[in-house]
Amino acid sequence: VASDNPPGQAAVQQSDNANKASVDKQNDGKKPLPPIESITQDSTRHAGFFDLYQGRRDGAVYLRVPESLLDTEFVYTATVTDGVVETGLFRGQYRDNKVLRLRRHFDRIEIVQPNTRFYYNPDSPLSRAAGANAPDAVLAVMDIVAQDDVEDGGDGSVLVELGAVLLSEDLVQIKPPKAAENGSKKSLTLGKLSAKRSRVTRLASYPENALVGSDLVYELSAPEVTGGDDVTDARAITASVQHSFIKMPENDYEPRRDDYRVGFFSDRITDLTSRDPAPYRDVINRWHLVKKNPDRAVSDPVEPITWWLENTTPFEFRELITQAAVSWNTAFEAAGFSNAIVVKQQPDDAQWDAGDIRYNVLRWTASARPPFGGYGPSFTNPRTGQILGADIMLEFAFLTNRLRIQDLLQPDDVSLGLAGAEYCTAAQGMQADAIFAQQAVLSSSASPQIRQTLSEQLTRDSIYFLILHEIGHTLGLTHNIRASQLQPDVFDLPAVEAQGLSASVMDYEAVNVAPDGKTQTWFYQKRPGLYDEWALQFGYGQYSSKELDALLERASEPQLAYGNDADDMRSSTTGIDPNINIYDLS
Repeated sequence: VASDNPPGQAAVQQSDNANKASVDKQNDGKKPLPPIESITQDSTRHAGFFDLYQGRRDGAVYLRVPESLLDTEFVYTATVTDGVVETGLFRGQYRDNKVLRLRRHFDRIEIVQPNTRFYYNPDSPLSRAAGANAPDAVLAVMDIVAQDDVEDGGDGSVLVELGAVLLSEDLVQIKPPKAAENGSKKSLTLGKLSAKRSRVTRLASYPENALVGSDLVYELSAPEVTGGDDVTDARAITASVQHSFIKMPENDYEPRRDDYRVGFFSDRITDLTSRDPAPYRDVINRWHLVKKNPDRAVSDPVEPITWWLENTTPFEFRELITQAAVSWNTAFEAAGFSNAIVVKQQPDDAQWDAGDIRYNVLRWTASARPPFGGYGPSFTNPRTGQILGADIMLEFAFLTNRLRIQDLLQPDDVSLGLAGAEYCTAAQGMQADAIFAQQAVLSSSASPQIRQTLSEQLTRDSIYFLILHEIGHTLGLTHNIRASQLQPDVFDLPAVEAQGLSASVMDYEAVNVAPDGKTQTWFYQKRPGLYDEWALQFGYGQYSSKELDALLERASEPQLAYGNDADDMRSSTTGIDPNINIYDLS
């Protein structure tokens, strides 16, 4: 795939070699650069994948760039760690995921983004035209301020000023585009980014990644909209951003091509040397799971997908969340893996934090205006589709229903600008459903003891389903909005126990409340469904081409029906299939 032959790699290498050859000439007649130590001696060093420095007096931020990192690709991700929800920014929101590299040009270092969306067959003469009309993007430029010359016993590393890049939107766009006004209704907007008011808040470096946190302040002298209670002052709104620079994985990961019959997130790659009218080589997003015992039909992985419950997790839900997460292991067994998912508890005195890419964390927060109940994105190597890490954000308001009740009594039609191909709103619908379900249970003709039991079951089932759904996203799975039509009778207890309430936990299910005279079965799907098992077989199993084709031919089986957000009929202007709809059941 593209990772074996990055677009324009030969041309890029030629250019870089020529550039390196000119470096010796660049300083002719110029004052030599000072050694790095002379600049960093009054700075705090953060050593790791990148060596970062911050001045103890002025807070200036520097990046040490060894020659080994020049022209070497790494993965970059950007995450909002705090923001005002009404502006479309919120804690845990992923903003970007791409490949970057550092390139030297005379007395500066450029941060360059290559285009990873194209493939050129190396056996085709057309590969010599790789990169045509798809140039790299130079996102930022940093001045070299010091160098450890090899002639003086150094290793050739250079030191650059990184602070100005971090106090800008050079690496990632944070301020959303201005939305069209809806009649006379205006929305809260961000003003102009103020580098003077902004600051670098955190530097950290680990063996496999480095990260930097910035508070970006947007100023607006006379805002037309002041926002809700969560907006302290609309004239100066802060968006906290975390930039993560991740070492490109070095392993034998084999990408798997996307197939339209199964729902996986994917990274786009188009073959520009193919005559096929659909020359797509998109690769699915999945973890690198390798069998510890490859000769066995089912084996533990060499390295499981490990989740850590953040120490912010309410005590009363820790065991339930753990049970929900590891229940995905039954679906992984169909793909040949046992104990694929492991859950551990973060100690209160843990010496690590969620910024370290080696830790995938289930995190909790309590926001003034929660944008979601659960949110489970992941980030990948765009060249191969390999998932490198993930966090799941959970809002305490999901358990309290405060937000839904408030909105039902006093509707808010302000668009939060949160919709998108990978944005999940399953929890919002579940919150509204829970209000109805709790009222239905409490007003039923059952005894007080049974009503209490059903109320507790509703809470357990909803948390179980939410965890299953969001972890499913972090495994690479997209929504399957057709799966809820599995059962003809959702109150047939033996059928529900045998097959489940739905074919997939990746649907937007309606809460299943039994009316008087019917048996209450599950309120929500409580285990990975038949479709989920089949999808993980496709994504994570090891097969020959013939075996994989045979597996995909099962797509015509009713319990494996698939339809995603692109086809669902949630409004009359979108979708093509009325069978693919959110919050339907049976």
